[in-house]
Amino acid sequence: MGKDSELIKKYGAKRVLFECAQRGLEVFVPSTDTKETDIIIQTKSGGTKEIQVITQVQKEAKNFDVPLSYLNEKDNSYIACYFFKSDDVWIIPSNKFIELNELDPKENPSARVTIDKKNKNVLEEYLNNYNLLL
Repeated sequence: MGKDSELIKKYGAKRVLFECAQRGLEVFVPSTDTKETDIIIQTKSGGTKEIQVITQVQKEAKNFDVPLSYLNEKDNSYIACYFFKSDDVWIIPSNKFIELNELDPKENPSARVTIDKKNKNVLEEYLNNYNLLL
C-alpha cells in the first residue's frame, strides 16, 4: 500500500472519529493498534461501541473488505465504510456485515460488502446514520 493510500486510510478513521465527536459522542482511540477497532464510543448507558473504519477511494462500485477475524456478532461492533470521494459513511452493524457478506468464507479470509446502485436500498438506512452509535 502506498504512502497516499495509508494517509487516506488514516484520514477516513479520523473523519469518522471527528463526526462522532461533533455529534456529542464520547470517543476514544485505542492506545495500542488493535486492527479490529479504530474507535471506541462510551454510551450514555455505560456500555461501549467498537468501530472498525474501512476507507475506499474508487469512483464506481464500493467494495469494502474486512478480514473475517475482525468481525463478530456482538451488538456493540460496527463497520464504518467510509467513501473518500463523497465523504459518506455507511455505519453497518458487524452482524449485518456478516449477513451481507458476498464472499464464501470457506474460500476467502475476508468478508465483502459492495455498496452500489444494486443494493443501495438494502443499505440506505446505514448511510451517514451516526444515530446507530448513540
